[in-house]
Amino acid sequence: MEHLMIIGIIAIGLLAGFFSGMLGIGGGLLMVPFLSLIAGIPVSEARAPSLFAIMVNTPVGIYKYSRHGNVQWKAGLILGLFGIAGVVAANFADAALAKRFSVDYESILSVSFAILMAYTAVRMLVRFDSKPHKERLYFFPLIGFGAGFLAKFLGIGGGGIIVPSLALIGIPIHNAVATSLVAVFMNGTFSTVVNLTAGHDWIWLGIALGIGAIAGAPIGVTVAKKTKPHMLRRIFGVFMLVVAARMALSAFL
Repeated sequence: MEHLMIIGIIAIGLLAGFFSGMLGIGGGLLMVPFLSLIAGIPVSEARAPSLFAIMVNTPVGIYKYSRHGNVQWKAGLILGLFGIAGVVAANFADAALAKRFSVDYESILSVSFAILMAYTAVRMLVRFDSKPHKERLYFFPLIGFGAGFLAKFLGIGGGGIIVPSLALIGIPIHNAVATSLVAVFMNGTFSTVVNLTAGHDWIWLGIALGIGAIAGAPIGVTVAKKTKPHMLRRIFGVFMLVVAARMALSAFL
C-alpha cells in the first residue's frame, strides 16, 4: 500500500474507533463504506479487515466503560453467544448468495448496507428516554442473532442494531452502548477467525485500520461521558443518512 493510502486508512480507522467508543458500534458501519467510497475497495473485500479492526479496538471501549459500571455482562454474553450463531448462519448465506448472484453481488451488498445505515440513522435520531427497567433476557437472543448475522454478512460488529434495540426495551443509553461492545467484540473475533481460514491477504489493511481504531476508541468514550447523548446521536444519525444515500447511489451508478 502507498504511504498516502496507509495514512488515509488509518484515518478511517481513527474515525471509526471514535464512534465505536462513543456509540457502542464496532465501527464497521463507517469502515466498510469509507473503504469502498474513498479507497475504492469493493465492499466484499472491505469486510474482513473491518472485522479485524473491530476485534482489536472494542476491548478499549469495554475496559473504559467497565470502570464506570456501565457494562451489563450477562446481557452482553447472551447477545454475543447468539451473535456467534448468527455469524455461522451468515457464513452459509454469504457463500450461497455469492454463487447465485455473482454479477450483482457487490450491488446487493451496497444496497443492504445503505438500508442498515438508514435504519440505524433513524433510530439514532429518535430520542430514547433512559427509564428504569428489568432485564428482558428473552429479547437478547433474537437481537444477538440478528446482529451476528449482519456482522459476518456485511463486515460490521452489529452495534448499529444492538444499541437502538437495547434502548428501545428500556436500557439506559450509556449501558446499551457499553453492553453492545461486549457482543460486538465477540462477533468481530469469531468472524475474523472464520475469515482467516479462507485467507489473509487483507491482514495489513486490517492492521492499519486497527491502529487508527485503537487510538480513536478511548477518545470516543471520553466524549460520550461528557456530552449529552441525544446530541451525539443526532449528529451521527444525519451523517449516516448522508453516507447511506451515497452507498445506495453507488450501487446503481
